[in-house]
Amino acid sequence: MNKKYFSDKNLEEDLKNQFNSAKPFRYLVIENFLEETFAQKIYDEFPKRDPKTWVNANGYHQKNKYTQPYPETSSAREYLDAVTSQEFIEVLQRITGIEGLLADPDLFGAGYHQTLEGGFLDVHVDFNKRWNSNLFRRFNLIVYFCRDWKEENGGNVEFWDMTCKTQIADIPPFYNRAVMFETNEISWHGHPKPWHSKNHESRNSLSVYYYSMEKQDIQPHEWHNTIYVNTQGVRGVIKNILSGIKYLPKSIKARLKPNSEK
Repeated sequence: MNKKYFSDKNLEEDLKNQFNSAKPFRYLVIENFLEETFAQKIYDEFPKRDPKTWVNANGYHQKNKYTQPYPETSSAREYLDAVTSQEFIEVLQRITGIEGLLADPDLFGAGYHQTLEGGFLDVHVDFNKRWNSNLFRRFNLIVYFCRDWKEENGGNVEFWDMTCKTQIADIPPFYNRAVMFETNEISWHGHPKPWHSKNHESRNSLSVYYYSMEKQDIQPHEWHNTIYVNTQGVRGVIKNILSGIKYLPKSIKARLKPNSEK
């Protein structure tokens, strides 16, 4: 972890101002988030996808996306320990003004994320609450590890104001770039334009999510799962149909499993 984010109060105040000036929901983009030698270690250790150990996250609204929890011994685990420490959480609370932030001990959906050729994730708002618990989803922190990113690679993070149907940010997944944002009922985000790499490199990132026991900003009417929207018109519809066809065998297999195995 870059220690300046713990110790530099002037920088902390600048980040707070940047975060609070973003509309309609608040976010930050930070370059060189990790110390270079540490970022390089994570990059070098980033595991290749193994069907036996990676979770297949493909579906109608996402394609060629895989996740894996952090292994116990790795630089990624050191990173996780740093960003879930009380010291770092207190920094986040001061910058964001979100009180009572908690790291997720289960790492639900967090960890290594890898998108392969043609992969995408439609614009969405995250589930607002852990099912059957009092934990509310509050904040996402994602660090990217895409060396030598070029415009033709795509895979940019998009933020949207769906009230106005307007894209408010288009953020390339540069190496060692951190993207962090509050999660609520209007924090629409995703990378709907597919990832492409002539060298067959994957779009790699580390994700950590934070929760709280209360939520006092934009209240949901009720619990909901992830909600997706199409921001690409006819192209998006065709993309989803093709992804859905590929996903169909997995969906049928899941439905046929006994309840005890799901």
